[in-house]
Amino acid sequence: MLPTGNILMDHAELTRIVNDIAYRCVAAQTPGYFECLEALDALEFHVLDHADQSYGSSEIGSIRDEALRLHTRLTAIAQATIDNLIHDIRTQRLASPALKQLFNQYASSVSDTLIADQPDYDLFDDFLSHLFQIDYEPSETRSRSKEMFYLQPTPGRIILDMLNELPFTQADRFYDLGSGLGRVPIIVSLLTDACAVGIEYEPTYIHYSRCSAQKLGIVDVEFRNMDAQEADLSDGTIFFMYTPFTGSILRKVLNSLRDLSQQRHITLCTYGPTTPLIEQESWLYPIRYAKGEIYRLAIFSSVGLI
Repeated sequence: MLPTGNILMDHAELTRIVNDIAYRCVAAQTPGYFECLEALDALEFHVLDHADQSYGSSEIGSIRDEALRLHTRLTAIAQATIDNLIHDIRTQRLASPALKQLFNQYASSVSDTLIADQPDYDLFDDFLSHLFQIDYEPSETRSRSKEMFYLQPTPGRIILDMLNELPFTQADRFYDLGSGLGRVPIIVSLLTDACAVGIEYEPTYIHYSRCSAQKLGIVDVEFRNMDAQEADLSDGTIFFMYTPFTGSILRKVLNSLRDLSQQRHITLCTYGPTTPLIEQESWLYPIRYAKGEIYRLAIFSSVGLI
């Protein structure tokens, strides 16, 4: 059992931790991707941080050096896994059903109990961040109104929950309203036959999203740099919102979706504090929603269930 506190540990304890990680992740067998991530977290938090606090000791210094070597090796193994997966995606070696199965397998392998009152991230989100990461750090260049929320990614397990719950087809046009760095539209495009569109106010996020999609060779995804309340959503069938805005902006977007629902059946998926507001819409019918649990996926339909 690894220690959990920030208590300065002695040479023997640090040595035990490093040797345990080395045996489990290197000597015994080639570790999997998430084993590498867990081991890297343990090395950084339990060993390197403590060793840095007492680096004057030669014994602690030697343990630190061994931990750094192990950290480098595990980082290389994890990166090789990502690189191989990117190659398989770009060459279409992994078709959507197989890739979806793999993502579900990854997510379930690191699944934890959801926290009721806040977004819940885990190692699967680290995996997605590494998969989509490009050599570019976006920063906001446009001022947001007080009704707009700042960037916060949708947890990966919530995206998979939506894809597992709804029958996305080639006829569907999916919109993520407030798409940030493009995680949701990219995953929808990767794992389904639907065409995905991200609507995002910040231009640097749009650039990042397009580069991430290009990195993976994805062509059936589109990112539009615009205010969601001005966007043409008329061809949409499935929509997603992770609380991107509130107030008058949300009202205008919901009015547009209500008008669209008079022409065709639409589905609206939500996550976060926006969900209770959506639940009040008389033209929407909840098909999956637990009152008070805003950090779970909610799904609403413009057609009531019979």
